Amino acid sequence: MNERLITLIEYLIDTRQVFNNTDFGDIIGKSKSQVSEMLSGKRPISERTVHLIASKFPNLNTSWLLTGEGEMLKSGTIIQKIGDNSAHNTQVVGSSELAVCQQKVEYLERILEEKERMIQVLLEKK
Repeated sequence: MNERLITLIEYLIDTRQVFNNTDFGDIIGKSKSQVSEMLSGKRPISERTVHLIASKFPNLNTSWLLTGEGEMLKSGTIIQKIGDNSAHNTQVVGSSELAVCQQKVEYLERILEEKERMIQVLLEKK
């Protein structure tokens, strides 16, 4: 199952839904070391964790993550990289537009928070 988790995180990074493994862990409430152990196979990925991941990424096909059967994403999922506004680069794989938009908003909110923290640090250095 850890290979599928690696594939999922790579997809989430590629589609800019997470920055990296640490960001993924923050979103699902797991530490950097817990995510690392799950990815390496040292820590089993519990069914509870799978459902937690699915609650944060509703387009995920949990059956695929648990068993490897089927596609990674539920059918009807629309894949579009954040920042790509061109219609010709949108691939329609299914129907969960709202969930994808919510993930994009959450991603952009995290970027904004990080930028605001950076600005505060720079202002404090003055």
